[in-house]
Amino acid sequence: MNLVYNPIDAVMTLEETTVYAVVLESPLLMRQFIESLDAQINFDKGPFVLSDGQKTVPLAKYLELIVNPFAVDVNQRKILTKVHQELEKNAVREDMYQRTAEIRRHLHNYLQDLLMTVDYPLEYNFDFSLGKLLAPVGVQFAMEDSLPGRVVQYIDLCSRLFSLKIFVVYQLSCIFSVEEMECFIRDMQYRKLSIILLESAAPDNIPFDKILVVDNDLCIVRWEN
Repeated sequence: MNLVYNPIDAVMTLEETTVYAVVLESPLLMRQFIESLDAQINFDKGPFVLSDGQKTVPLAKYLELIVNPFAVDVNQRKILTKVHQELEKNAVREDMYQRTAEIRRHLHNYLQDLLMTVDYPLEYNFDFSLGKLLAPVGVQFAMEDSLPGRVVQYIDLCSRLFSLKIFVVYQLSCIFSVEEMECFIRDMQYRKLSIILLESAAPDNIPFDKILVVDNDLCIVRWEN
């Protein structure tokens, strides 16, 4: 896949397992890059062009932006909703259908008996959905303890649940040690994901495959594509 940011005259080639260091020395350009990318992911219009072969594809279908690694949350609503939907589908699979039907029957009988314990004219609408039971009982992910572990966990889940292939991460080299960066990159390459590392200066602790450096005058001073 290829990614183009129109203000920069460069086509970034993103292959499986690519680690691309994008160094934007201008704070203004960095801010515009992040704001535009975030807006285009959400609204599908902007200065970025992502292509797969000869076909232009929407950013949101393949790409995720992580501006604050400290804020990644594997238990955010969109992730848990997707997981709950998957579990609900699995509940009616051939190997689970009978047990799901038994739970439905037992719950129906229990509610009937429970309502009989009070002298009120009560009724209920038994629209049984396993998905409605998962949130109240707290079905969620056990989060990794370390920050690098949480970032890897978040990226792994997003790639598996939403089929995302490209992850743009801001200033990761500032908060990861050399060993953590090497481990992170190995994990990403094992998962066959493309990583774009947004940095304000050329990092010393990133074993990148490709690099693009744009100086304060918006000139490309280094490009290994």
